[in-house]
Amino acid sequence: MIKQNQDYLNRVNAAVDFLLVFFSYLFSAWFRLRVLNGWWHNKGLSRPMIIASAFYAAGLCLMLACLGFYNTTRVRRLTWKLEVLFVGTTVSIFIVTALIFIFQIEDVSRGIILIFYVLTLFLLGLKQIITRMILNHLRSSGYNMKHEVLVGSGGLAAQYRKDVADEPELGIQIDEILDPADDLGAYLKDHEVTEVVIALEADEYKLIADHIRACEKYGVKFFVIPFYNDMIPAHPEFENIGRSKLINMRANRLEQLGWATVKRAADIIISLLGIIITSPLMLILAVAIKVTSPGPILFRQVRVGYQQREFEMLKFRSMVVNDRADTTWTKAGDSRRTKVGVFMRKASLDELPQLFNVLKGEMSIVGPRPELPHFVNQFRETIPLYMVKHQVKPGMTGWAQVHGYRGDTSIRKRIELDLWYIDNWSLWLDMKIIFQTVPFAMLSGDKEEAESEADVKIIIATHKPYWMPDDPVYVPVRVGAEGKEDFGFTPDNTGDNISSKNANYCELTGLYWAWKNLSCEYLGLAHYRRHFTILKGTGDRRDALTLDQARVLFAETDVVLPIKRNYWIETNYQQYVHAHHREDLDTTRQILSERYPDYLPFYDKVMKMTTGHRFNMFIMKWDLADAYCTWLFDILFELERRLDISEYNEVDKRVFGYVSERLLDVWLMRNEIPYKDIPYIFLEKQNWVVKIANFLKRKLEGTN
Repeated sequence: MIKQNQDYLNRVNAAVDFLLVFFSYLFSAWFRLRVLNGWWHNKGLSRPMIIASAFYAAGLCLMLACLGFYNTTRVRRLTWKLEVLFVGTTVSIFIVTALIFIFQIEDVSRGIILIFYVLTLFLLGLKQIITRMILNHLRSSGYNMKHEVLVGSGGLAAQYRKDVADEPELGIQIDEILDPADDLGAYLKDHEVTEVVIALEADEYKLIADHIRACEKYGVKFFVIPFYNDMIPAHPEFENIGRSKLINMRANRLEQLGWATVKRAADIIISLLGIIITSPLMLILAVAIKVTSPGPILFRQVRVGYQQREFEMLKFRSMVVNDRADTTWTKAGDSRRTKVGVFMRKASLDELPQLFNVLKGEMSIVGPRPELPHFVNQFRETIPLYMVKHQVKPGMTGWAQVHGYRGDTSIRKRIELDLWYIDNWSLWLDMKIIFQTVPFAMLSGDKEEAESEADVKIIIATHKPYWMPDDPVYVPVRVGAEGKEDFGFTPDNTGDNISSKNANYCELTGLYWAWKNLSCEYLGLAHYRRHFTILKGTGDRRDALTLDQARVLFAETDVVLPIKRNYWIETNYQQYVHAHHREDLDTTRQILSERYPDYLPFYDKVMKMTTGHRFNMFIMKWDLADAYCTWLFDILFELERRLDISEYNEVDKRVFGYVSERLLDVWLMRNEIPYKDIPYIFLEKQNWVVKIANFLKRKLEGTN
């Protein structure tokens, strides 16, 4: 029944796409010729052209179906859907354009085709996005679920259960977990099962044939998680030699001629444009290098590239001429740097000549960074899978670089990110990396050596078991631990603490504990659902800020904050009193007037603004964090003494955490503290319908 319903929905999905494409053509012809040109006799809407557009719509849907676009699957990412949509639509439009040119069809203008192409992509893409949002919401709420039986009791089965739990939007529910020794056939005979997932450990594989036969006997779809799961790349390829099935464990899409050609074409176009646009700047830099330091303008260094071939990588020379360049990394603060070199390296301008390496085909715009032969020989013996990076062309920038791993940083983490890029390559990923590279290059050029070893601690406040990033920068803290169960995180009720106040102070009990009991150069606060990241627009928890990235940030600033929230039509004061109690802010203002009168003008200014930093998230140099916490908790403790919150509801009783969010900007503004805003990741789905409804309700009910 489920499969029949899904097949029906797939046909409906394709039919809706057909209608959208058909409508796109009709609208494009009408808009281009009748609205823009005022031609009432519209050949683009003649009967033959309408019939032809219907055939095109059917052909496009058939092409998408052949590409697997309408296949029943929950694990395909939205980006994959949009990529297939882009490729299918673009290829079909090229074919149509070629046919129009060959047969000299005059009823369709280039303007119609352009509008039709853009509108088709927009409507089909928008439909996919809306559909995915609706399905994610339904599945996260327990509807449209796929019910599975899991066979396995070891580490693979446990990992699968965790992966399913981490992605509730997939709508997968594991109804039963069977031991590998259990009789799967007997279970399937007595129960209606949609799918079976078999996850056996290596020493249990003698049982797998019985489980597969049971699934085939009762016609149940099944999946197998092999015991070597962690060794398999994201997109393995399968080949047959007779009855032998071979798994290509290191296949990548760039081995395919079509995708390799597309990437090479993009490299040629981007490198040519880059050379043309930056040529005046490169000329100025060349003259500056020649005038200020004896030696060549370009620094030529042998690097190891595609298929382990060596090539000469070009850079603007940023150091005095030396003979150690082939066996050492340059480090921040290196005494060999020239004055011009210091400037170039701060903004990564010394890399610009590599555009010529890209144009020659020795490099790509995006790919793993090439290494010196000396280090390749060293790392191939000590770093697992290190040589896999040479299966694609090296790049000017890469996935590791936009994550902050460049120069003298963790080579293991760089390889991990390089391999992820190779396994998951797509045009969209390349575009994402390119757009993230420009601002990051300005941020992460050459930095002071003292900052590269900065001791940074970011506590993650949580009141329940939750996923935590494993980077050494993080210290998960169980807030409100006083009198509560221990679930393995550092409790906030040791040493000097206010753990018992957690119901009213929220994550601030964790901050207080860290302030009083930790010792570090930089102290930060994050939330179990919210994490800092340097990548704009990401929702992937793997992109949470790392220690290396934090150290890069603190070479340029002493304070890092999350991007401001904008209320647009409400001031900070109005938003607070609509959501909570006016007395909270008014009493805070009174305390400031008595204890910190010089802060009062800045408090009033912040209250009148429509933007502000929220979530009590920050990372600060220790002396700044110490000064802020001293000031903040003095105010909050006095506010606690003056406010009567006995009649507040459970949400409003978190008052001191809420007020603290508004005070951070006051302190920063009064003390003229420079800061840097970076994005943050929110790990849970937001119900915008409920949020909008609550906003309207507050507006209608008035202030507290």
